[in-house]
Amino acid sequence: MGSDAAAGDRAALLSFSSGVHGNLSDWGSPAAAMCNWTGVRCDNHSGRVIGLFLSNSNLAGVISPAIANLSMLEKLYLDDNHLAGGVPTELGALSRLKELSLHYNLLGGPIPATLGRLTSITYLTLDGNNLAGDIPEAIFCNCSGLTFIGMSGNSLTGDIPLRPRCRLPALRQLSLFGNMLSGVIPPVLSNCTSLRWLLLQHNSLSGELPPEMFGNMPSLPFFSSLVNCTGLLELGVASSGVGGEIPAIIGNVSSANLSSLFLSGNKFTGTIPPAIGNLLNLTELCLFGNILEGGISPEILRPPRLALLDLSNNRIVGDRDPSAKAGV
Repeated sequence: MGSDAAAGDRAALLSFSSGVHGNLSDWGSPAAAMCNWTGVRCDNHSGRVIGLFLSNSNLAGVISPAIANLSMLEKLYLDDNHLAGGVPTELGALSRLKELSLHYNLLGGPIPATLGRLTSITYLTLDGNNLAGDIPEAIFCNCSGLTFIGMSGNSLTGDIPLRPRCRLPALRQLSLFGNMLSGVIPPVLSNCTSLRWLLLQHNSLSGELPPEMFGNMPSLPFFSSLVNCTGLLELGVASSGVGGEIPAIIGNVSSANLSSLFLSGNKFTGTIPPAIGNLLNLTELCLFGNILEGGISPEILRPPRLALLDLSNNRIVGDRDPSAKAGV
């Protein structure tokens, strides 16, 4: 049975290689066992293929659906190549898959909803392709073990499909910047307690930045995004279409780890809250291109490692404190 299964893996790999060309010269060679082919990793006991590592291998062509016949596959890395066509819907059958890396290719069409069947997956990157259409809700709501979601630099539309039933407690990075996403920042982000990087800039989001994004404020009338994300390191919502006043509780102690804050190119109004100065680990603060007014309080310049401060193209008046790290 084991040899038959391994033979099936070999057939699946050869089917994949028939659809691409690149650095796979030893594939199929009688002189090299399948488990010694470039990029192939096998289980030592069963001889089954558990990993395919072909990042930056100068591959061109399409991804064969036959790759889904590698039923024991746990890691699939095809990023940084020239693969075109679509993401095969059949990949959703890889029930053991933990890591799927397809970023920086030429893949087009929609993201298959079948990827939502990958209940073991922890790492998913589709950045820098030509993918279009809505993000399948099933990915956010069925794949609860995800730690990294990368879909930036595509042409994705619709909203961010985090619904009330979705739970992503292990999510550390959500990167959706550079798409055409609309709607508001979903309240369910409050459940992502492990979130460190949230990158939503350069989309078409709307609404206000919820005050609760930066701290647990249960006394307020609504409970919104990132309420429990105490370890957030980077927040990027530049050029996303959000507006309103920047919440004063942005400097809440629950966000004290924040090092990069990018809110530029939006519709923020009012003054810059002095509480930003409570973010003592802040190194980058970009607020340019909004409708902010008033002066610059000394508290804003308090973070000792602040290296980038850009407040240009606002309605801010008064002289800047000479200790600032960058020009207004």
